[in-house]
Amino acid sequence: MVHRRDCPLAIRHASECGSSVRKVEFNADDTLYPVDLHIQAVDRIHLLAELIECITNELNLPIASVETHTEYGIVQVQLRFGVHSYSELHKVTHSLNNIYGVDEVWTPKHQSDW
Repeated sequence: MVHRRDCPLAIRHASECGSSVRKVEFNADDTLYPVDLHIQAVDRIHLLAELIECITNELNLPIASVETHTEYGIVQVQLRFGVHSYSELHKVTHSLNNIYGVDEVWTPKHQSDW
């Protein structure tokens, strides 16, 4: 099995069977992994444009789909796009969180969380 270095299971396994744990590195390639992000923000003019620009222009990632729902001035945005790595997903999440009016950015555990 492959785990992230900070995964609790990996840490426990390393403490119990340290000699059988191996460090693995993956070379970066052009593979895009699909990811779904949910964004909650205060709705305003140009917000959607800024979210899309952040992903497509600043981070150069393709967007597959966008869905929005606005109620009482709060917009829920669901984005599906591709990332090359977990660290790139973290960078996207951080960048989106820095957009004015964005309250929360997360990856839903289940499609029904949207």
